[in-house]
Amino acid sequence: RKISYSSSVFSLVQARPSLLTGAGFCTENPSNPNPIFLPLWDMAVGFSPLSAAALCYCALNRIKRCNFGSWSAKVAREGFPQFQLKGSEAAKPRSPGEMAGGRRSVLVVVCVVLLATGGVCEVLELTDSSFQSTVNEAELAAVLFHAPWCPHCHSYLSDVFSPAATLLGSEDITMATLDIDAAKEVQTKYVIQQVPSIRLFRKGQMFPYEGPRQQVGVADLVMYLREERDKQGLEENPVITLTNDNFDDITTSELILVEFYTDLCVPCQRLEPIFADAARQLQRETPPIRLGRVQIPDQMKVAERFPLEGYPLLIFFRRGTQYNYTGPKETASGIVEYMRQQAGPSSIPLEQTVDVKRFINRRAISVVGYFHEDTDSVLLREFRESGNLVRTEMELGHTHQRGVAGGMGQDPDTIVIYHPVHLVSPWETGHSVISSPPSNASQLRQLYLEHARPLVGQMTTGNHDNLYSHRPLLVAYYDIDWSSDGFKATQYWHDLVASAARDFITSGVVFAIANEEDFLDDLRGVGLSDWGEDVAVTLYAPGPLKYAMTEELSRESLTSFIQDYLDGELVPHFSSEPVPKPVKGALIRKVVGSNYLSEVGNTKKDVMVMLCRPSLPDCREAAEFYKKLASQFHGVKNLVFTEMNVALNDPPVGTDISSLPSFLFSPRGSHDIAPVTPRPKDDADLAFFLKYKHYS
Repeated sequence: RKISYSSSVFSLVQARPSLLTGAGFCTENPSNPNPIFLPLWDMAVGFSPLSAAALCYCALNRIKRCNFGSWSAKVAREGFPQFQLKGSEAAKPRSPGEMAGGRRSVLVVVCVVLLATGGVCEVLELTDSSFQSTVNEAELAAVLFHAPWCPHCHSYLSDVFSPAATLLGSEDITMATLDIDAAKEVQTKYVIQQVPSIRLFRKGQMFPYEGPRQQVGVADLVMYLREERDKQGLEENPVITLTNDNFDDITTSELILVEFYTDLCVPCQRLEPIFADAARQLQRETPPIRLGRVQIPDQMKVAERFPLEGYPLLIFFRRGTQYNYTGPKETASGIVEYMRQQAGPSSIPLEQTVDVKRFINRRAISVVGYFHEDTDSVLLREFRESGNLVRTEMELGHTHQRGVAGGMGQDPDTIVIYHPVHLVSPWETGHSVISSPPSNASQLRQLYLEHARPLVGQMTTGNHDNLYSHRPLLVAYYDIDWSSDGFKATQYWHDLVASAARDFITSGVVFAIANEEDFLDDLRGVGLSDWGEDVAVTLYAPGPLKYAMTEELSRESLTSFIQDYLDGELVPHFSSEPVPKPVKGALIRKVVGSNYLSEVGNTKKDVMVMLCRPSLPDCREAAEFYKKLASQFHGVKNLVFTEMNVALNDPPVGTDISSLPSFLFSPRGSHDIAPVTPRPKDDADLAFFLKYKHYS
């Protein structure tokens, strides 16, 4: 078989070097009928991942005869010929034979001496009946969930998963597949929503798959699975089961993250293996960070003490004090990183003036407290507690040294918020001083957030909810690059916006720049995703209303745009996708901005609508139980389920979309569209609401 060579010479060798003692290329020389053998080990170019997989497949199956022409056939029958290397030049084989044909090509020649004694790893086809016993017995099982109608599943199975299974040979890794169309019980139990999808199992316990997602090569999957196999101490689940009796004792520890869940909650089921994996990683911290779970309704005595607005609800406790978890829930690494931020001191001691200067001279918001020598003052205690409330937004430091405060030009018992140095324009000082700070952590946090924004700050996906939720807000979107390569261009546009913003300091408008790649949905929402200029400018106003600047950015055009808004002369942008064609039998009807009122305010039917933004994890979780609810009520007369993506469609002015997802209901005989209150936690809450509204 002729296989052309390309990149990635060592993908085979890295995957399983012990398989082969000889493998290489055989090249033709027009002036010499004898081929020259070039060992694979000395080549600078090599096989593509698929070619490497094919080569190892031959090795593992102990192929004795390869159809590479008479010479390669002879080698396959009689063994690897003797050869010597002189520098980088390969000598001729002693008994080369003749090459079949006179083609100018590169032939892969496989000369195999098997050092491994194992056989070929079989990809098991699992069913509902065989699944549990198989994963219960496996030290490590990688299960590929697929569907017969999915073309990506077929290509991934044939090009990556099966060759990886072959490379793994008889290693202690079980490779298996399961057809979700045929095995509905397993699909339901493990909440498999997408295909192809891989899950890992150790002695029956499911673990999240965090390996390569794209078809980047067989070797990547093989190496990832070997790393997973070699991990130690993963059999036991370190998540603590919290009950009415032990909850208070355990949550008074240094730091613990608690999940409130129900058994029937689909997002809870998906979070379970991720939560357990995060617990395993965090228990290795010094000191360990613990994770626990509270099952609802079994532990209702505990649950009644907390505002359980949705499941799963994550709350963490620091020495008994409760804090809302605002980090990611989709990966174990995201939970781990967030909880690591919550560990350690909330404020860093700064002993010298040089320590303070080093602390504030960074690309982060820094808060420094200058205090008297009393190390146990109420203000200092509340300052430290305020640091716990803003760990993900800014960093705090403090000093008791009077000389340090004087060296920084500050009085004792003063708190100063320092803006990131690269965002300070020529028209501002770069810091805000709180000269009489309140002795209350929550009030301090509020003051930090009010003063944390420079004249023109940078809005990110991590700070837009807290620092840039204010309206009106003007944002300039462009390619932000603070590295040495892009610093000048990035700073140029920032300072241009700042030059206009300084004229509107008392207007109430907040100004920011943002990386356009991080907010493509927002740009689509105002019709600027294909804007041809370097910078796209949008103004968000209460209502919610949106205004798109349609002129090329300059100081004059920006100043005119802002003034026109303040004078009420701008026309708001209304976003709407094209009206979709009706889909017969659809569980949920998609509505858009232009037909929202006619579809949702339908006086002939009861209509439920979910307003969502698919990029938000909470919206993706709600979409799952909303679909489950629609399926439960499918066929009920005069009841319609609808949904609208508010990233691409604007609801009517006055509709509150500050907290998503949002559920609204319009009863028959009325054009009123009112929010569902209290906010439903899951499909059971929505079902209870609908049964009361629809059947009453």
